[in-house]
Amino acid sequence: MRFPISSSAAAAAICSLFLAGALTSQTTIYVDATATPPGNGSAASPFPTIAAAITAANSGDTVLVLPGTYVETLVLHNKSVDLESSGGADVTTVDGGGAGTVLDIAGWLTPVVSRVTGFTITNGNGQISILNGDPGGLAINSATVSVTDCKIVNNVAGIGAAGGVSAQGSDLTMVRCEVGNNLGGDTPATKNGLQGRGGTGGLNFRGIGPSSMVSLTMLDCLVSGNSGGDGTTWIFWPGTGGSGGVDILNSGIAGGGSTLTNCRIVGNVAGDGHGFGRGGSGGLGLTSATADVLHCTIAENTGGGVTGGGGSLGSGGVQAVHVTSSASITNTVLWGNRDAAGAASQIELVGGSATVGSSNVEGGFAGAGNIQADPEFRDAANGDYRLTAASPCICLLYTSPS
Repeated sequence: MRFPISSSAAAAAICSLFLAGALTSQTTIYVDATATPPGNGSAASPFPTIAAAITAANSGDTVLVLPGTYVETLVLHNKSVDLESSGGADVTTVDGGGAGTVLDIAGWLTPVVSRVTGFTITNGNGQISILNGDPGGLAINSATVSVTDCKIVNNVAGIGAAGGVSAQGSDLTMVRCEVGNNLGGDTPATKNGLQGRGGTGGLNFRGIGPSSMVSLTMLDCLVSGNSGGDGTTWIFWPGTGGSGGVDILNSGIAGGGSTLTNCRIVGNVAGDGHGFGRGGSGGLGLTSATADVLHCTIAENTGGGVTGGGGSLGSGGVQAVHVTSSASITNTVLWGNRDAAGAASQIELVGGSATVGSSNVEGGFAGAGNIQADPEFRDAANGDYRLTAASPCICLLYTSPS
């Protein structure tokens, strides 16, 4: 049965459809480092800077960046814009020029859902701020962001901040990304607002509070060669070192959580703790957080030490702090991780818990199908942690040697 509508209602319906189409229309805005300024963002007259394109963009638009090196710092706040390179990270670089965080994405006032694809993000310097430390490479706040095929490398954080990537109160997905050679910020005693914690070297993912329902997903990522910052005790807050590779805090207790799949967290060094605090975790640190770790390699990371007496050394591999923290580790290699004193340290539970199965853990760990045998990395000395064809982990981890 059909119901007749008045002409005014029909007009309103048509108008509504037209407006909906207008609101969802999308524009591609072009950027070329060699373009003649000022440009208008069209394919025929691209903007010469990414910042100009972001300013011109509306939510739903895509900024398409041609190969080149762009020396600038970028701010994308309160609008959902995708940043995409046409040639990939090897030929498209955003160089912060040591002038601040390279890329800052936030949804402070309106929801932000954005994608960042195919960039090298480098030479960020979060030490520019004289009041608080800023992240070096990529900062994400109150937003939903996907980062794909990117390299976040050689960035330096300010006081207590993350060198590579910082995501707070956000949902973050990272696919086929490299986070390498970044330096987390130290927290000196004179800057007590950060509760004594040093900055993470690679990636810091944090919920706003213990009940935050935010999610981190990492797939086929490499986190290597990062160094965490040192912490300093402040009043009743312990001086905690920043993890070298990945820190996850206040996530997964009430919902959400973190999943790391087919990732390599290797060769990272954590920051030192202070006083009755604790050194950071060399590889993966969990504080009031949960994580599923699947088909990963966490190897040859070094935990943080402790200065000032009374504290504890950090784990080289995985560290779960607080009773609400838990790690589910499956089909994973934990090998060659050491604490600051040089002792083998694969999994440290500081009130937290871990369930480990079908994994290769140096020194052993209780769990169905676990083994402890040389994983036979191809060339760990030169950073190649893939497995040889003869590795005892091939069948165990359901991976191929390629």
